[in-house]
Amino acid sequence: MRKEILKNSNGMTIVEVVVSIGIFTVLSTVAYQIYSTTNKLVLKSNQELKAMWLAEEGIEAARSIRNTNFDSLEDGTSGLTLSGGEWQLSGNTDSIDGYTRNITIASQQRVDYKDVLSTVEWSHGGIQRSLALQTTLTNWLKPLSGMADALTISQDSAYLSFITRRRLLKGIELTVESSVQNIEITEIQISWTKNNARLRNIYSPSSVEVYSGNSNESGATFTLEESINITGGSSQTLELLFDKNMIRSDFSITLVMEDGSSVSFEISDPPTGI
Repeated sequence: MRKEILKNSNGMTIVEVVVSIGIFTVLSTVAYQIYSTTNKLVLKSNQELKAMWLAEEGIEAARSIRNTNFDSLEDGTSGLTLSGGEWQLSGNTDSIDGYTRNITIASQQRVDYKDVLSTVEWSHGGIQRSLALQTTLTNWLKPLSGMADALTISQDSAYLSFITRRRLLKGIELTVESSVQNIEITEIQISWTKNNARLRNIYSPSSVEVYSGNSNESGATFTLEESINITGGSSQTLELLFDKNMIRSDFSITLVMEDGSSVSFEISDPPTGI
């Protein structure tokens, strides 16, 4: 028996129509997915760009506050507000078009140095996202009244090392700001709490002897045989050699500059090491 194949008015078979509809559906679905994914990526990218812009604005706002009054950069986490054309720290956060921003400020051990962290948070697709930028600000407008103002001392890593029947106080680092050409240290006053201990030598940098003696006079001022010269933007170590009795002691040290200015710091019972 001869079978007839059903055709529509344009001469297409039913099978061809079904296949065409299937292909169209698949292509439409793929096109929509590509369109949807592209839109999501563009939206995510735009959101990240906006967050980056807000984080950069936060850093610039902190820099503007520094330029007006460095002391206004108080440690802690705050938001920002613009009042009378000037940025100010205000509240805990500030919100802009669905974004939340906060500025975290922390003082460094170096005087007049602040770490600033600008963090922006937002939500994308139900997921919380964040972006942060960090910088360090200094009180660069503060006038220097002497060489000592340009010197920063790091002593948190100080320790007593045992060397051939002697104790060497190490881990003291002197850093000079790049805004000055150099500083010159001519005298050092040293006090210690350990009885029957003697200062033998002073080195700066390591192994370069600038003072040699045999003093048990705690609190004395030692005139250096060779001045300690440190150029701007560089660091140099300071080491003090005592006899073997120097252990379990607190130290108070004052560095006197060539221009008469001075800076003091303390070291409390430094640990012993190799």
